Amino acid sequence: RACVRACVCVCVSVCLSVCLSVRLSVCLSVCLSVAWWRRSHRTSVCHSALAGPRSRPRSMAACPGASPAGDSGSG
Repeated sequence: RACVRACVCVCVSVCLSVCLSVRLSVCLSVCLSVAWWRRSHRTSVCHSALAGPRSRPRSMAACPGASPAGDSGSG
């Protein structure tokens, strides 16, 4: 029955390694998605300014060519 034992050991080790790798990949993907969301959120200030003209943040200047229509309107 040593063969069965070895098979179980290999299966368990493979399962553990897969679980660990999956966890690592998930963690990495989550970290990457969070970083990307943060980056996109930073630029979304421009979109929010376009959506709500009453709240005009100064960062709108950091968005070149954000809105040609609003460019002529605002002075």
